Amino acid sequence: MKYNYFYSKIQREATFLWGGRFISTPEWQHKKRTSNFHEIIIVISGVLHIQIGENKFSAPKNTILLIPKGTLHFGTQSCLEDTSFYWFHFLLPEKWEIIDNKMVDFYLQEYPYNNALLLPLYSEEMDFSRINILANQLLDILKRNESNRFYLDFFLTSFLIEITEEIAFDRKDTDMLHNERKTLSYITEWIKASLEQDLSLEIVAKKFNYSKSYLSRMFSEKMNITLTEYIKQLRIERAKSLLSNLSISIEEVAELCGFNDEKYFMRCFKKEELITPSQYRDAFNKSSINNK
Repeated sequence: MKYNYFYSKIQREATFLWGGRFISTPEWQHKKRTSNFHEIIIVISGVLHIQIGENKFSAPKNTILLIPKGTLHFGTQSCLEDTSFYWFHFLLPEKWEIIDNKMVDFYLQEYPYNNALLLPLYSEEMDFSRINILANQLLDILKRNESNRFYLDFFLTSFLIEITEEIAFDRKDTDMLHNERKTLSYITEWIKASLEQDLSLEIVAKKFNYSKSYLSRMFSEKMNITLTEYIKQLRIERAKSLLSNLSISIEEVAELCGFNDEKYFMRCFKKEELITPSQYRDAFNKSSINNK
């Protein structure tokens, strides 16, 4: 399930109020309350059972939750002993709102130039190694320099921006992967429909406006085969299908599959199938007769 996001502008530092690391006792359950500040929670161990507004969560280790100011929240059941989480209370200088997950990409279009601050209301999909390090550093600053509010405000703001960065780059990578898969689908379908034509890495790259090096790398990484080898395999598979038709000569089969040289076709076919095209045709026809 995709949850909503907390959105605000971040043109000035956030205000750090307080924070800590909580470790539960046996049968502990989060109290029912509504706060006049925002709270961010990062679950370190165990499972935190909590309802925030209308959403009920059982948040495992490596989960981030955000409780917006003025939102009723409470524990839904007792937590296991030693359930622990970081918690930070803060305020923001700008107006804020809750946005639908579908609107996130819209707000990220001009990021980071629009000073957007985007925080997930719930997420298990972030790089928590980095987030946990920053949370630890923030608590260390609080312990050593509790009176230095500017330092705490500044580091908290950096911490919140880091979470936004994580979301921005994760969405960007996801979009890129989606676009690459879509492009590869177009490319492979076009290749299948164009096997009788002259095909090469250079021709395909030019057709789809890619550099040869980029297309080669993308194709190999996503398909686990080189583009040249992929074309050859498709041509051999088509040849096997055409060889079942005795009215088509070996030379014609080669041409229909994009092999301009009949001898080269025969070498490629034998390398892949370990028999010549003629032997394959004979074996196929004998098999067909025996199955009648």
